[in-house]
Amino acid sequence: MRTETVDLLREAGIALRASKMDLRFRGKTEVDLREIELHCRGRLHDSCFPGGRERPCERCGRQGGSYPDAPVLDGSTLTGDLDLFRLRDYTTIIIATERFVDAVNRFGFEGVVFKELPVL
Repeated sequence: MRTETVDLLREAGIALRASKMDLRFRGKTEVDLREIELHCRGRLHDSCFPGGRERPCERCGRQGGSYPDAPVLDGSTLTGDLDLFRLRDYTTIIIATERFVDAVNRFGFEGVVFKELPVL
């Protein structure tokens, strides 16, 4: 993400963790980019798995199973310290808070699609 975009979001009260990227550009114009740190913070609610969750792997702790068609976040697992994070049980899924979505829409950023998820 461009540094000026990260700064704009932070000024709007968005809690993001970002690190400077060590990149070299072949062209004449360099772009100051930040890598957004997406920490694991929440889990899906057990109600998403009517047959029950699969047992976690004894070695690595990964919990298998397909991503549910109707996901619901478990509110008791959300910490509220970050506005953009990954799920602990599905680390490829990125969650954004409503505050983050509002800021992105307000600033007119493009190239991202959001899907609302209920929280129990």
